[in-house]
Amino acid sequence: MERVNYKLAGLILAYPMSYFLMRNIYNDVINPVLQTVIFLLLTIGFVVWNEVVLRGRGKKTNKEGYFWYGILILVAATVNIAPINPVSVLGWYLCVIYSSVVAGGAALEGMTGKHFAYDLAEGLASPFKGLNNFVDDVRDVVKNGRDGKKPIEKKSVFFAIVACGIMFVIFVAAFITLSVLDKTFGRIGDKVFDWIFSLEILNNPNAIISAFLALPLTFFTYALVSRTANAKASELAFIKETIEKRALSRQNVSHIVINVFVAFFIIMYFVFFGIHANTILCIFRGAAPAGMLISSYARSGFFSLVFIMVLNALVYFVALRYQVRNGEVFSKSTRGLMTVLMGQTLVFSLLSAGRLVLYFASYGFTPMRMIAIWGTLVMTAATVFIIAGVNSSSLLKANAVNIRRWVFFTTISYVVMCLVNGICLLVF
Repeated sequence: MERVNYKLAGLILAYPMSYFLMRNIYNDVINPVLQTVIFLLLTIGFVVWNEVVLRGRGKKTNKEGYFWYGILILVAATVNIAPINPVSVLGWYLCVIYSSVVAGGAALEGMTGKHFAYDLAEGLASPFKGLNNFVDDVRDVVKNGRDGKKPIEKKSVFFAIVACGIMFVIFVAAFITLSVLDKTFGRIGDKVFDWIFSLEILNNPNAIISAFLALPLTFFTYALVSRTANAKASELAFIKETIEKRALSRQNVSHIVINVFVAFFIIMYFVFFGIHANTILCIFRGAAPAGMLISSYARSGFFSLVFIMVLNALVYFVALRYQVRNGEVFSKSTRGLMTVLMGQTLVFSLLSAGRLVLYFASYGFTPMRMIAIWGTLVMTAATVFIIAGVNSSSLLKANAVNIRRWVFFTTISYVVMCLVNGICLLVF
């Protein structure tokens, strides 16, 4: 199949894909199983369409692209058993964006790596940057012809539309005339017209709204898949080199300055642990501090603890971004202080997990607590990867590998969390 034919197929499928996407948003289906099947079919349809657009640009998906397709389909399959539906839909949308980036070869490193955040941001911006791609590709197909060799004159396309319109009017006139001449034929005609006017899209307000909104969405969705597919290796290499040069130019802060601030964090946390010692012990004894209910105790501190874990990870990335380094490693003092800080972060992780266990033991399963467990696991994994990177012989290489591992862990653990949540909903 010629590239121009793949491009034509991608253009033709753009509106149906956009319509079914909008139709899924304005969904009248109540049955959760049927909702999941619809969401899954929509996702598989998107994957097929993305592949068609890629081949229209002479590209093929790499192995990692197929991996992210798999993650996308799993997220779609679990969207209705996730603890929080809006979060699951957002996760699905981000997977759609990122799978398009990787499959289209638009990731800076050709795969998930240390520039993951840039790749995702670029994917989110692609629909806005490539809004004219649909019109450009239509012009390209018209100019080059379906066989890619014989041009199609613009006037022939216009007159073809005019001719089809006239022939359709004549056909309807002939149909009505035959219906008048023969009552049996007329009854058949009545049934045909009744069927046409009974179609959902003509009677269901949600279907009509979806059909209307799908028009602008067509340009948006096509821009996403076509722009990521347009990525060129030479341009990506230049962007990557530019980003890394800028990163090197920022690494001019003395390790002493970084160490002083890291030491402040460490001292502050040790003071907190000392003051909070009694409360910490209560968690491991399976009880709440005096004067507090277990439910209030577990809820009041969890998100604060996770937030502290996030802040400590940011401290590491600030040091990574700005500190002068000897080759590819931190100074020994920075490595030591950073390891202590991340060790304290693991203590916060244990406190968070302890509160969750305490809550589960007293009140049982709730979907929000499932999200809480997943958040704790994700940040604990990030902390472990940071400790491994800080103490490695090649910080930059370890950082790239660990970011990749953390992204994989986060996405796969999310799918597992949704499956566990679905099982718990059935059991409890």
